[in-house]
Amino acid sequence: MNKALVFTLTALSILSFPGNALAQRKDPSLRTQRIATSSAKRMENKCDAIESRISAYLNSLKVRKDNHSETYNKALQRWTKLADRLTNQGYDTAIFKSHLVTLSTMIEKLATYYSKFISDTETSLSFDCMSQVPDFKTQLNTSRQSLTTFQTQAKEILTPRNSCLANNPSGID
Repeated sequence: MNKALVFTLTALSILSFPGNALAQRKDPSLRTQRIATSSAKRMENKCDAIESRISAYLNSLKVRKDNHSETYNKALQRWTKLADRLTNQGYDTAIFKSHLVTLSTMIEKLATYYSKFISDTETSLSFDCMSQVPDFKTQLNTSRQSLTTFQTQAKEILTPRNSCLANNPSGID
């Protein structure tokens, strides 16, 4: 009896399936509407993912900014104390102190470039990824250029000895 009931219900459901439902599935206008809707959902999900990645990256940048500044400033303080001790012991540290002033200005520039990079990246979040795609891409490219500038300045800070030795190859002042 159960088999007969299942068979009857299955037959009724197959026979009662409206023919226009198949026609609706094959209708090109409805198909493009469904594709546009699913495409918009995918794009929206993609934009949400991009924005959340940028936000997470910004949080990481803010932490690293403090670490960069702290590291360079501690090194500068140690070298300044060394210059003071050497001066007290009677050594001529004029050139060394001039290099420390140069390093100090380089650290300040680095902090400025880092802040600009962070602000450019934050600005990219103000654009809607879906409706303002060209502006969003332009702002991301601006942010990348700021990052390149920052990285160049960081490399200059990490290699000041090379520029000092260019004037005095022996390294003895």
